[in-house]
Amino acid sequence: MINLKIVQDADTYLKTNSKIYFLLKKIKDYEERLQYCRKISPGMLIEYEKKWQYLNRKYDQVNVYGIEFVSIGETIPRLFMYLKDRKKRDKKIFHIVLPTFFSYYTAGVVNKKIFDVFGKYIHFVTEENLDFWKYVIVMHSGKMNIEDFGLYDRRDVSYKFNIKVGRPVIRFSDEIEAYAKEKMRQMGIEGKFICLHAREAATKTKNFFSAYDDTSVVDADINTYGPACRYMQKSGYQVVRLGKDESKECLIEGIIDYANCFYDELMDFYLMANCKFLLGGMAGIIAIASFWGRPILQTNALSFCYGQESLPRTEYDMYVPKKFYSKRENRVLNLYETLNVSYKCDRYNRYFIEEGIEVIDNTEEEILNAIIEMDEKLNHTWIQTEDEIKCMDKYWKIIDLWKNEHKLAYISKKDGGQGREMFPKPICYSYLKENLYLLDVKELI
Repeated sequence: MINLKIVQDADTYLKTNSKIYFLLKKIKDYEERLQYCRKISPGMLIEYEKKWQYLNRKYDQVNVYGIEFVSIGETIPRLFMYLKDRKKRDKKIFHIVLPTFFSYYTAGVVNKKIFDVFGKYIHFVTEENLDFWKYVIVMHSGKMNIEDFGLYDRRDVSYKFNIKVGRPVIRFSDEIEAYAKEKMRQMGIEGKFICLHAREAATKTKNFFSAYDDTSVVDADINTYGPACRYMQKSGYQVVRLGKDESKECLIEGIIDYANCFYDELMDFYLMANCKFLLGGMAGIIAIASFWGRPILQTNALSFCYGQESLPRTEYDMYVPKKFYSKRENRVLNLYETLNVSYKCDRYNRYFIEEGIEVIDNTEEEILNAIIEMDEKLNHTWIQTEDEIKCMDKYWKIIDLWKNEHKLAYISKKDGGQGREMFPKPICYSYLKENLYLLDVKELI
């Protein structure tokens, strides 16, 4: 009978002490996610050796980095972290990214078009070259370095991405541009448009173990965006609904339902790169827009205290939070109290239930007022008042007060904090002025 503990101990030892074992185990997991199976012929081995000799003449070493491909909101920032570091690297070293996966994630690569979008900037292990890299691992591991394999295991707060509107960090290839423009024509998108995404938990429940905590408290009803969409349509903009695995029927007239009728992995990038702005919520998809120079209006926002590490931002980004009603206090919580609850509960339903908190979604009117504010600010027609300046000043003082009293939310890794970053966006003033109780914080007096 096999002793499982001995097997586990041996596995741990080999992963720690054998470069070949460690990399082949990662490759095997990747193959299983891809459902990949291919027989290698002697002729292919000869070609692999020739290809390796070419690389070996050109480079002194191969550095391998593991980046998780389980969520667009986790993968995209890590790739830009990698790109930011790449400029500092030795040109005599070949750098390659190997997709990795959470143990509790059950699906494959979150979006395979990532390889095409980043292809001219990053070398990846893909289905097309996977066997070659297996050959290199087995036959030439001496030239492979895995010291920095886990360099991007975490989104690091020290990576700052302040993006100018209209200035993408990377650009699409001519081939992608041609493909995407034809797709736009097929969808009937002409001229100006905005993107809309109302988060649903379906992707999480579909791609993670059934034991994955319920996060539907983050969700939003697509149809509460009706008045906001009609406002943009009257202003000459089309509205494109983004998403994947969306189950909620969109009843808003005139919307292009890309999520259910035209979904295409590549167009996730292209649509957000070319919209006026993204009207979204608390979902990983927002990580794309700002990197391509498009601002974000986050509605039904939650999880304010951390989780924003290395995410991009533009000077026009704003948000509207959900309200927290305390059943114990029989009232809606102020901003400081909201941050305390968010810190405890994050995005998990069961924690809010334990704390006796009812989470209240944004109303149609709140979303409409926010989109009018965003549109006017982008068009430079928004008139800032003295009251707005005073309210926003107090808002930021409350944010700073809370951060100073909670080390885990420090923006920098000092004084023992773990460098987790809070919401860096300003709250919409159109929302704040109608909910001034948020600023009624006794700790600030």
